[in-house]
Amino acid sequence: HPEMNTGWTLNVVPLREQLTSETRPALWVIFGAVVAVLLIACANVAALLLVRASGRRHEMAVKVSLGARPLHLARQLAIETALLVGAGGVLGAALARVLTRVVSATALEAGVPLATDGTLGGAALAFAMAVTALTAVVCGLGPALGARTTPVSEVLREGGRGGVGGRQRMRGWLVAGEVAAATLILSGAALLGRSYVALQDVDPGFRAEQVLTARVARRGREAQDTEVAFGHEVVARLRALPGVSAAAATSFLPLDGNLGIGSTFFLEDRPEPAVGERPVADYRPVTPGYFATLQIPLRQGRDFTDADVVGRPRVAIVNEAFVRLLSADVPAIGRRLSDSLDQTQEIVGVVGNVTLASLDGELRPTIYLPFAQLPVGSLTFVVRAAGGDSAALGRAVEAAVRAVDPNQPVSDLRPLDDVVSQSLLRPRVASTALGLFAAAALLLAGIGVYG
Repeated sequence: HPEMNTGWTLNVVPLREQLTSETRPALWVIFGAVVAVLLIACANVAALLLVRASGRRHEMAVKVSLGARPLHLARQLAIETALLVGAGGVLGAALARVLTRVVSATALEAGVPLATDGTLGGAALAFAMAVTALTAVVCGLGPALGARTTPVSEVLREGGRGGVGGRQRMRGWLVAGEVAAATLILSGAALLGRSYVALQDVDPGFRAEQVLTARVARRGREAQDTEVAFGHEVVARLRALPGVSAAAATSFLPLDGNLGIGSTFFLEDRPEPAVGERPVADYRPVTPGYFATLQIPLRQGRDFTDADVVGRPRVAIVNEAFVRLLSADVPAIGRRLSDSLDQTQEIVGVVGNVTLASLDGELRPTIYLPFAQLPVGSLTFVVRAAGGDSAALGRAVEAAVRAVDPNQPVSDLRPLDDVVSQSLLRPRVASTALGLFAAAALLLAGIGVYG
């Protein structure tokens, strides 16, 4: 298809890279937060043990004066530190085993591909043991080396008072590092949270409140031949239900993760672009009443009607992004466009922009066609409740579908609010995770400063 694929090349990548390409940046940010929290925790342990060691300098000096060797002191401190840090490592591993399952379930719900089944693997346990051992060695050797390098007579003259100089400077650097790391995570969490809040304020272009969605996928040649009649009859039954103010159907529901179909096109009143230079638009087959059901504003012209079927002149409704990009110089109504299917449609209406793929995506030119003239894709029925909870209409919607085809299953029976919320699940999970790490970092940094 050179008219659509001009300028495109092939890029062969491993399947894992393809699956994780969209989530990798967020995962790296969270991984960075994990490392920062880990460093803060290790710095806390080191700083608190240094404080404790300062209080025991007189004890260590007395032991040295009585003949204790540095090796004996190092062994004593190593055992004490190993017990302390080891207990923390075991508790952390036990807690991680529980939290990993929770995080795994949440990530799968958010559509984040995982390479594990949520269990704590041997590599993670080995890493935890290595970090625990390293922390124990560093925190245990520091006081031992301090006891060895400080003159005993000087420590005995000081009595029980804490040391000054290099030891306090080291504690100061550790505390400063903790505060800096916590501030970095807090800043990142604030920025990510602000982006998530901004996404929530984005207008999707339709009203999702009190709308129930139900998807059907018809298979087989006979089902495809009767697709238009099936959709028309089900919509008529849905509109007749008590408590329903409007109902329609579409091939591709906005924000449900289905990218739909696209096509090149050109306006017949303009010179035909060369192959490979034609613009591309999203195509959305819908039934009459779709815009009224989702309360998508009709800016100009008319909606589709039951008369827009195969055998009648083909018509189309375009969005405002289409008008601004290609036809802002003259009115869009009445102009004709041709697509890559060698079909020609007359533009009979202009509607407001709708975010089709994601709330942070660009507003692409969109061409709506009557489903009766282009019956492609699965059918998703949208039903607006006259009042109350739209989920209460679930059984009635299923009954209406099975009244037309008793063997037709119904899937994705959920409010449109849930569809919009699901589209925000990934940024919500990322911002929540980073927020939790920021809270942990702030708590640990506070403990470190107090210590």
